[in-house]
Amino acid sequence: MPDLCLRVREQLVDQNDFLQGDFYGDALQGSFVRKLLASLTPNQPAGFETSFSVSLQDHTARKSEALLQAKASAAVADTAAFIFIDAIDPIGSVNPHAHRRMGRVFDRLKPLYAELGGERVMDVGIYYSLESKFDPRQNGRGVAEVDNGADTHTHSSMEAARCMLSNQTLVGVITRRNVDVLARLKTLMLCQVHHMDQEEVEAIRSWVREGGTLYASAGSSLITTRGLRYPDFQLADVFGVSLEQAIWKDRHHYLAPTVDGAEFFGDWSRKYPAFLTGAGFDVRPSKDAIVLATRSLPWPAPNRRAFSSIHSDPPWQNTARAEVVLHRYGKGLCIYSASPIEAHANLTESLARLIRRLSGPQTIECDTHPSVEANLFHQPERKRYLLAITSFQQNLPNLPVPNIAMKLRLDERVRQIKCIPGREALAFKVGKDDIQFTLPPLNTLQLLAVCYG
Repeated sequence: MPDLCLRVREQLVDQNDFLQGDFYGDALQGSFVRKLLASLTPNQPAGFETSFSVSLQDHTARKSEALLQAKASAAVADTAAFIFIDAIDPIGSVNPHAHRRMGRVFDRLKPLYAELGGERVMDVGIYYSLESKFDPRQNGRGVAEVDNGADTHTHSSMEAARCMLSNQTLVGVITRRNVDVLARLKTLMLCQVHHMDQEEVEAIRSWVREGGTLYASAGSSLITTRGLRYPDFQLADVFGVSLEQAIWKDRHHYLAPTVDGAEFFGDWSRKYPAFLTGAGFDVRPSKDAIVLATRSLPWPAPNRRAFSSIHSDPPWQNTARAEVVLHRYGKGLCIYSASPIEAHANLTESLARLIRRLSGPQTIECDTHPSVEANLFHQPERKRYLLAITSFQQNLPNLPVPNIAMKLRLDERVRQIKCIPGREALAFKVGKDDIQFTLPPLNTLQLLAVCYG
């Protein structure tokens, strides 16, 4: 997303006591950047800012109270500090309407602050590389011609996060500065991480070899952070493919499931494959890899007027060229996609199924509205987990989300679940490998203390 403007290098992090930034995007951008700042900041909590005004130029316009409540609540759910920005009048005074409105929001959230903190529980980590924040299709252009907002890596990473968050998967953002948390993950996602150095590559290779699971797309690991392109992926042995040709420019093609991959792609088939555009890579699968999908080519007519469907590129020819490959590496497992399927809305459910194949049973499972996000933090000093459930709907104010049935899988024996701040006990049932309970109707934010011991 172009307005995710962290155009800095990692070295800047060490010059700060904590990280804080102002952002003006949607719920997805806020969630992603809070998780990124939390993974980078030298000290917790990281700060998340946004303006009280609708735009920075409009001095008197006010965000609705419902929107401010949703943004502040989402920050609390990520255990981030929430800061609002209010412009001072030219005569030195402040707008009393802004502070009254924000005062009501802060008063509602103040009883929750003492409950926050802990170590984030992550099933899926999205690897974010400050070295990969650009569009390789612009290689060769002059500096003045480069589109500074073009960034395939960030777009792919955030769309992967959208898919995971809308399925209530516990997500974190991982950077090269905290690869030590890989041991806490079920699955790591490399979404067009085209620039990686040897230290990063080896950390991920070793983790997969010992049982980690990896999803990777497009040109991930093909280029070093100093700009040297390898003839093959640095992680080719993990991916289970070798590079034959890298094509960075946009091209239209289709993804056709094989018999082995049919379970992941729903209604898509060889006759009606899924449309893709963007960078594409010609790869050769290794002998021990399982091809889950192949490439189909569109109608090849050079003159669009010669074909009646002038606005589309219908699938025409199936090929044996591998698009999605499943490969076992050591004790671990990897799925590699030659095209960034995470960046295509028509394949969101397919991506979710592929990640579930890698990660297995999730810590949290529930079937609810995609606006609902789940975050879980371990607070061992309190012998509990803090479960934060938020709803941030596109059209506000939020409509209540009733009867969210949840399954929670923890290593500890759960003794009690309490609603915060009222401390009302929530009934739960112990299953074979989980506990099951139903949330009270969710308006914007619900915190639960899951006590064990």
